[in-house]
Amino acid sequence: IIAVFSVSFFSCHETKQVSKTKHHKKKIVRDETEVEPNDTTPPPPKYVNEILSHQDSFNTKPVYKVALILPFQLDSFYRDKSSIATSNIPKAIFPAIDFYEGAMIAIDSLKKTKVNFDVIIVDFSASKNDFEKIAAFNKLQEMDLLIGTLNSVEAMPVANFAMQHKINFVSPIANSYTPEFNPYYLALNPNAVSQQLKLLKIVEKKYGKEVNALVVRQDNAVESNVASSNISAVMKKFSNAHPVELILPNRNKADSILRELDSTKRNIIFVASNDVVFINAVLKKLSQFANLYPITVLGLPSWINHESLKNAVSKNLEVLFSNSYLVNRNSFDYQKFHKNFTEQYHIRPSELAIRGYNTMLLCGVMLNKYGVRFNYFMQEPYTTSFGKILLKPVIGKEHKHRFIQFYNNQQLNVMQLTTTGVADFKE
Repeated sequence: IIAVFSVSFFSCHETKQVSKTKHHKKKIVRDETEVEPNDTTPPPPKYVNEILSHQDSFNTKPVYKVALILPFQLDSFYRDKSSIATSNIPKAIFPAIDFYEGAMIAIDSLKKTKVNFDVIIVDFSASKNDFEKIAAFNKLQEMDLLIGTLNSVEAMPVANFAMQHKINFVSPIANSYTPEFNPYYLALNPNAVSQQLKLLKIVEKKYGKEVNALVVRQDNAVESNVASSNISAVMKKFSNAHPVELILPNRNKADSILRELDSTKRNIIFVASNDVVFINAVLKKLSQFANLYPITVLGLPSWINHESLKNAVSKNLEVLFSNSYLVNRNSFDYQKFHKNFTEQYHIRPSELAIRGYNTMLLCGVMLNKYGVRFNYFMQEPYTTSFGKILLKPVIGKEHKHRFIQFYNNQQLNVMQLTTTGVADFKE
């Protein structure tokens, strides 16, 4: 942990401003059907030609300048830098530390392949700091790559800065930020809309559109956000009929779902919740009637962490959810990483530590192979024991013109929850 603070660690202390990014204001229709497997990369629109004119951007380098932008929030927990060494470390800082430590293991591994990095660590919290000031103070315009474990609010100003200065910004964790026009934004963990579309495409292929679509959640702000207009819009697009959003007052009112079921159609029920008790209640209730009503439940990626849910599922109830980040803990690669991590930090690696390692390893390999615009040339999935990553453009449309909105990881795993646990879904 001490190593975190021995690297160049910066926050904002100066007032130098960077000019604000001009946003693309034309009306955009997002096409998240994604590029078909047999399609070639779409013809380069104007802004891609602009990128291509900087041929030096594609050359590999002996050393790459990388900024890890992590939400340590030191300003919130410490009076000044001198108090860091003598104070206890707040739990809220650990996610950023975990990601950093995993990234450092990858950087050490990459040195053996002669891929070198000049890394700076930037502490950024949107509630406390102005990113433009932080960027100016740390000269982030000179970076070859930005990587940030940021939420949707924090990701936006970083992505705008990346667009302005033509620097790739890799976002390794899921958030709801979706740029309208930014070919420099690379989402390794697809947003909720992309993941929901993947699930619905599979369901549509299997059952068609003549279904009874429901969105089920509790009456609270968190689940209201999960079942936001984006998810509802996706469900509406999928179904011929407008999906019914069923809001239950509490965990014990799952009975009311039964009144919305249709015995003549496949019932597609998106449960917009991470509340294990509520999910269990819903699955148990639906399992009781799965032999009378054809039911497919769609869940959230976090469900993979709740092994107890298998006890609420009957053999007739189909439960699917997406997951973009599976870890094969029995693989040689993971065992090697685990050994290196525990020897260096004396703790087991968390999921964010694994993400830090995998993200840095991916970026190092791609930078060495293609240069700083590796997203434009990456045509094959990058495969590790930590899952596959395939960056493909999300295409926007303006009249007859198509352009790259941002880059999204296309390699989503669809999982099925059964009475024995979680397994890969076989289409």
